[in-house]
Amino acid sequence: MKYILYHPDTGRIKKLITMGVPAIKGRPVAEHHRQSIEASTGETLAYLELAHDSTVEYLTHYVDINTMMVIPKTQFQGSWNKLEITADGIDEAILSGLPEGTVIRVDGKDIVVNDGSFEFSTEQSGFYRIDLVSAPYLPERWEIIANEV
Repeated sequence: MKYILYHPDTGRIKKLITMGVPAIKGRPVAEHHRQSIEASTGETLAYLELAHDSTVEYLTHYVDINTMMVIPKTQFQGSWNKLEITADGIDEAILSGLPEGTVIRVDGKDIVVNDGSFEFSTEQSGFYRIDLVSAPYLPERWEIIANEV
């Protein structure tokens, strides 16, 4: 048996289970009669059984929550206007071409984008790591440099 655990709202695959009869919180998956479970982290995850010969990877695939199909992620096609800004709280680096609900992670904090673009500005100089973590896209990472005024 082969299963995936994924986020039911985003389709992002959290874990692949491929050995023996998998257990979730000490109980075999087959005993779960719901399509979702509560993980030890407190988050609710859904699960799907996969074909034994499937080649699903959590970094390169996601679950389309409308069709319940496991689909390969695609390369993000959006772009930044710049990757270097002045740390004055006004100058912005803008990532455009984002569909509604895209998740961007800034130094470990997730931000959901609902208007097609992500704007980054700061008053603190330094390097900022920006990650694209949305399910339909392959993971991508950028670094924004914020220079002192």
